[in-house]
Amino acid sequence: MTADAEMAERLKVDEGEKLFRINRLKLANGVPMCSELRYIPYKFIPEMMDQRLAERSLTEYLKKRSNLKVAYRELQILPILIDDKTATLLRTYAGAPVLLVTEILSLDDGSVLKWEQQIHKTGLIFNTRTTIKQGSVGKDVI
Repeated sequence: MTADAEMAERLKVDEGEKLFRINRLKLANGVPMCSELRYIPYKFIPEMMDQRLAERSLTEYLKKRSNLKVAYRELQILPILIDDKTATLLRTYAGAPVLLVTEILSLDDGSVLKWEQQIHKTGLIFNTRTTIKQGSVGKDVI
């Protein structure tokens, strides 16, 4: 897609610049738990057009791009009430409480690599475990 005025401002790109728009629905044991909407400027990873992201992590894909140096990550988490369309997608009811998470990844030169919004169902229990490679503590990790 091309950047409209709003996305151009969020991603610090020119209006009309090519972008990737990625919509994903995350499931846990077949139950929808999170809806994601991501925008990434095409110029950073044009070869991504040839990637199948349904079976792989976008974060892992971006980490392998050694020429992209992520400087910081901004997160905003807001409790909101879900709209009809997203409620249907997440198999819940309109007006249910959810968490709206907005994430921005910025590179060391100030460019925005990714702007993302996630809508997380509440009332679910999430457990995660991350393996940290030796020597990676203190390094920027996407």
